[in-house]
Amino acid sequence: MTSTPYPDFEDSPRLDEDTISHLRSGSPNYPSSSQVNKSRKKLRSERVLGGDDMKTKLDAVRSDVHNIIISVLNNEPVSRSFSSIYKSVELLSIYKHSEQAHLADFVFNAIQERLVSEVVPEVQATFESLTNVDESYCDCITSFNKCVESWTKCLELLEQLLLFMNRSYLLHHPKKHTILEFGIIQFSLQIIYNEDSLIRKKIVILLRKIHILSRSTNVDDIRDLNELANSFVGTIARLDFKGEILGGSGLEKILLPNYKQLKSTWIEEGNDYLRVALDALSAESSFLIGCGLSEQVVMNILKKLKWELIFQDFSQVLDISLTYMIQPQNIEYLKTLWNLCQSSMDDYAVDSCRTFVYAWGCFVRNDIESTIRESKLKNSSLIPELVASFDNLNKLATECLNDDAIGFESRNAQSKALANKDYNNYVLLQLSKYCDNFFKQSRKTKDVNSFAQFEKEVVTVFKLITYKADFMLIYERDLSKRMLLGRSFNLALERKLSEAILGVVGEGDEGSNLRAMFRDVETSRSLYNPTPIDCLPGVEFNAMVLEKKFWPEIPGSGCDIALPNILSQALGEFSCKYEEQGEKHKFHKLDWTNFSLHQIVLLVEFDSGQKELSINLLQASVLMLFEDVDEIHYNELKMRTKMEERQLKKVLSSFTTERCPILILRGDVVIFNRSAELKNARTRVPMTREREIDATDDFSKVIEKNRDPEVRAALVRTMKQSKSILYAELLANVLHTMEQRGTSLSVHTVKEGIEYLISNEYIRRDADGVTLVYVP
Repeated sequence: MTSTPYPDFEDSPRLDEDTISHLRSGSPNYPSSSQVNKSRKKLRSERVLGGDDMKTKLDAVRSDVHNIIISVLNNEPVSRSFSSIYKSVELLSIYKHSEQAHLADFVFNAIQERLVSEVVPEVQATFESLTNVDESYCDCITSFNKCVESWTKCLELLEQLLLFMNRSYLLHHPKKHTILEFGIIQFSLQIIYNEDSLIRKKIVILLRKIHILSRSTNVDDIRDLNELANSFVGTIARLDFKGEILGGSGLEKILLPNYKQLKSTWIEEGNDYLRVALDALSAESSFLIGCGLSEQVVMNILKKLKWELIFQDFSQVLDISLTYMIQPQNIEYLKTLWNLCQSSMDDYAVDSCRTFVYAWGCFVRNDIESTIRESKLKNSSLIPELVASFDNLNKLATECLNDDAIGFESRNAQSKALANKDYNNYVLLQLSKYCDNFFKQSRKTKDVNSFAQFEKEVVTVFKLITYKADFMLIYERDLSKRMLLGRSFNLALERKLSEAILGVVGEGDEGSNLRAMFRDVETSRSLYNPTPIDCLPGVEFNAMVLEKKFWPEIPGSGCDIALPNILSQALGEFSCKYEEQGEKHKFHKLDWTNFSLHQIVLLVEFDSGQKELSINLLQASVLMLFEDVDEIHYNELKMRTKMEERQLKKVLSSFTTERCPILILRGDVVIFNRSAELKNARTRVPMTREREIDATDDFSKVIEKNRDPEVRAALVRTMKQSKSILYAELLANVLHTMEQRGTSLSVHTVKEGIEYLISNEYIRRDADGVTLVYVP
């Protein structure tokens, strides 16, 4: 390009200040009145110095500025300093207002020509080379970004050189844009808004491609890919001034199909779907904001993405990912998810909190049932494992999610899991067994801290048991064994645990038996331990008087055996003393037939010396017959004790064990073994047990029998409503009602309830024999 000589304005005639255009820079300098009067006296022709000469110089300046503009647009180096160019533009602009308009028009025309001749063909060539998106997307995006960056720098340099005109004229013009704005707009109109061009379609294809790759979890060099995606979207954001690609629904049409595709992939990859989706939403938010999109646009896009990724199939994704989300390293994700649920009603008019709470309950129930199943398989102690699970789940519900609905659902789900008919009896037996094992430990292990932890665990599980009366039956039975047969019964700790259990039950009838049992033991210890018996001088006689109706059913010996005279006299003497204690005791009948509960200590002489044997009344009835003889025939033993054969054999087998070889059986003869070697000075001789039946089945029958009042109540309610109903229909209705409450009953139990109501005239059979009628 031929450069125009730059005129030296330092030595040239200056334009008078009064002739300068009103658009000159700086603050207005108002002249004094004398200056105004003086200026009015001069003619206009006299105020302009060298008119033709100045016009020539201005033409030279204008031509020089035009050449500089062309050089900049052609990416050629500028040969003059920026300050001198700035002065030339300023002088040209302040000379006349029209000069600025002409200069602006020249700039815009030059930009248009440059775009059409060089820039647009270069961009078109870049996209024409894009034949395979999967292979050449990276090169195409890089080339396009460089084209836009080069064009933007060219416009920025031009703005900098024409700064005076850009600020004083274009910036404030109501219809014209600044140089950079005009250049970008024209670029966009030629490239992305040209309906005849395929470039826009390819840009959208590239946006989808680069976005889905940058959000995929199995792509190498993901960091470089993210940088490329950020730069490309940022470039399109600057060009898309109409918002047809990234604004409004344009960007949604790009992102939503991508995330639908990614969603199916993420769900198939594993149970961490929700974590991946939340990470993607966070990354998308940062990405869109970093691209320069407005906050409102970003929020609208994210709202639709949250619906697509999370809330559209919320139940399904919760089932997939909730177990993974509660792991300690993912707690923050769980909090974020709960916060999103709380805003779903405002965003989508959908109460996702209820869905979350329901899914949480299902998860808790499955977790507890899984704990029970694993405990049964490993034969481990269930109660500590249950309490650990409860504590962990409740901590998540209260501390992490901090919502009453979650906490309530946790407790409700835990109760439902324990009430499951497949696990209910097992849990009740395990809880009672846990209590029994603790109290049977040595005293050294039962310190204050261990008991406090034990009590907490028992009460925690007991609170969650639905059928508390069922546990009370089992607990009372085991407690009675410890009270009556335990060698080191700890009354203080047993009472403390029972009070904690009764505190949960309340003051109703469910705890009446338990209260009465402790009352009987404490009364017996204070009144009858010891009781002097005249026929047994020097013998410590400790009696325990129990009110039978409050205690679990204790099987007797099956018949009234013949006791040795001395023992029979002792029991009779105590019965007399008991009746003499008060008027009400005369009407009480003492039942001594539970012989296996009565404990006695006999002093027995062996060759090795005297030993103390702790035995029950049945065993004593046999052993005391050898006081004067060493051999007795089996039939004579049977006759003198009047025991059943099964009972007698149990007693004899307890004295013929390897640990306690006190008797010897030789055919039908029973011989007292004086040479028996007993390790301890005092030996407890346990009764041999019969073949044990399944405890679960045994207690199942007890529990089902305990529900008789509940069954009768259900029958009466149904009869009151129906007045008259078929027998089979009544059976089906009551079974269905009880099953809905979580109670599994046999048909036989319901039939027994119907017969009970008929016999007590609550209902009656009609004449046809198949219809039942309610009796008011």
